[in-house]
Amino acid sequence: MKQKNITFIFIGFELLFFLVVFLIFKFTKFLFVWTKVLPVFAIWSGISLFITGLIAKKKLRPVYLVPSLVFIFLGCFFMLFSFNIIKITLREFIFRWWPCLPVFAVGFLVGMFLFKEKVSK
Repeated sequence: MKQKNITFIFIGFELLFFLVVFLIFKFTKFLFVWTKVLPVFAIWSGISLFITGLIAKKKLRPVYLVPSLVFIFLGCFFMLFSFNIIKITLREFIFRWWPCLPVFAVGFLVGMFLFKEKVSK
């Protein structure tokens, strides 16, 4: 499939989701703050990128899988702070746990390397 068609599929999924969210909030009395809902959009971007990659290449490819997993992970992570599931602020969390971030980054890179090796065989 051409790159231009893949881009249009991704944009179509995004616009469809934004339309559904807009209609839900327009025709219901659901009160919300946009800054609290933004992580949901990041999660949906990851899901739509994953679906677009499956439609375009007919199999899992790291070029689509890695960014989609990053979007989904970051959306879920920021949602914990946005919906006050974690009671401390994001700034305080990063201040306390920053030494673990390079360890997680190395683990992610090793995992991606192993996945790429498995897919290429």
